[in-house]
Amino acid sequence: MRKKSNNLLSAKTSKVLSWYQSTADKRILRRHKIGPPDVHPQEPRQEENNLSNERLRKGYQVGTTPYEHESLLFNSRSAKLDRLDEAHTKFGVLLNSVLHRKGEINANLDKERRKNRETARAQFISC
Repeated sequence: MRKKSNNLLSAKTSKVLSWYQSTADKRILRRHKIGPPDVHPQEPRQEENNLSNERLRKGYQVGTTPYEHESLLFNSRSAKLDRLDEAHTKFGVLLNSVLHRKGEINANLDKERRKNRETARAQFISC
């Protein structure tokens, strides 16, 4: 009979622990392609590095982009919001037609499946 050894590196007990089985202090840090965790390489002459008096007074400000809604209202040549109800009805008609067509296609597919089952059953019985 073989004696059990207390050696942790024996052939039977050597096993790689999964990420979830190992404790947090023994886990290996994942290596990122960008660099060490939470540190990203900086580019030369970044806007954040500009330390002028005006910049220090105002702080870092992200440039604002105009809203799509404002461009629709103020930059349009025709009053588009007046036709909003018409757009809702057009969308309702379109949605109903799509759903109706989908129902027709599904009904046709169901008929074809029934025919295929019946022909397969008839061929099976005739053999």
